[in-house]
Amino acid sequence: MKPERKKRSRRGQEPRDVRDRQTQEIERLREENDRLRKQLDEQAKRIADLERQLALKQQNSTTTSKPPSSDGLAGRQRDRGRRVKSRRKAGGQPGHPGHHRELVPVERVDAIVDLVPETCRHCARRLHARHTVGDPRRHQVTELPPIAAHITEYRCHRRHCPACGTTTLAPLPDELTSQFGPQLTALIAYLTVVCRLPRLVVQRLLEGALQIPISVGSTQKAWEEASAAVVVPYEELQHALADQPVLNGDETGHRTNGAKRWLWTLVAPAFVFYTIATSRSADVLRQLLGAAFAGVGGAIFAVMLGSVFPHSFQLLISINVLALIIVGGMGSMPGVVVGSLFLVGLPELLREFADFRFLVYGAALVLMMQLRPEGLWPTAAIRRELHAGEEMGASRQGAWATTRHPG
Repeated sequence: MKPERKKRSRRGQEPRDVRDRQTQEIERLREENDRLRKQLDEQAKRIADLERQLALKQQNSTTTSKPPSSDGLAGRQRDRGRRVKSRRKAGGQPGHPGHHRELVPVERVDAIVDLVPETCRHCARRLHARHTVGDPRRHQVTELPPIAAHITEYRCHRRHCPACGTTTLAPLPDELTSQFGPQLTALIAYLTVVCRLPRLVVQRLLEGALQIPISVGSTQKAWEEASAAVVVPYEELQHALADQPVLNGDETGHRTNGAKRWLWTLVAPAFVFYTIATSRSADVLRQLLGAAFAGVGGAIFAVMLGSVFPHSFQLLISINVLALIIVGGMGSMPGVVVGSLFLVGLPELLREFADFRFLVYGAALVLMMQLRPEGLWPTAAIRRELHAGEEMGASRQGAWATTRHPG
């Protein structure tokens, strides 16, 4: 009977051992599965980060708002010309209708010269007017007339008053205060702005082609006069921006004497508006279109913004946050509001000195540390903590004075 009991006990232990081994194997597989999942998640994050870095390196002026001058060798170069060279010859292809310069109307022609053949080009027989057939072939030659500057001299005479003895000089009209007329001023502005010619090239063109001696400074002054003359229509177009049903806008950065500037372009159905600003923020749209339009645009941008990257934040933002907390008062919400109004509103009022913002921040921080280390609007706990030493020193001096002079 005893051997039979041992066999039965062994048979009962075998399924238990199998279950234990299966449980251990399941636990091991679960741990391995969790480890592989974590590894896959880490690899997916790394792949996404590498793809983001690769996309940033391939950015250029064709895919972002960066200017073409910033492409360099970092981004993917834009495709120029055809990828596959055509086998056709250059120029018009067989069967293509030719394009010729159209003749101007006869009313626009200044002079007409009739060319009549005197003899036959085949047998040299003399030809007469009765031999004329068909209409003449018209050939027009366009030429510039002799160009010479029209110079008008205004002589302002003086006259002496016999009654009071005052000498009066005839004044110049307001439109004649400049040394160049409106047409020449407009031509200089057209060459420098529309044709984008340098001032030196404009100077040489006027001296060589029109025989007008002029300096580079005078070309700049003429350009400024033309700019001042269009201020009124420019402001009218600016006021009309807010009433447009559709506006397309964009901006591009450039530098002027080392300072960063942005050229804003707003395209309306009937006109295009340009302005140069020192910022690319929503403040420019708020000034041009109004606060309501800029607020709606900011809300739409916030909804459409799907991702934020570290390069979107600049060092200046961190410095602004730290400075406004120190100036306003640490631990105080009203102090932070006061500090933000002081450090953000003051540079807006002094926009011409925006390049010295870091200097202003440094001076403000030094003054606050020396004069009011707790900030403009600190909490009671911060004020007591910072002035605890002064109050203790004052109490000790009072106790010493009482001990020395008890009466």
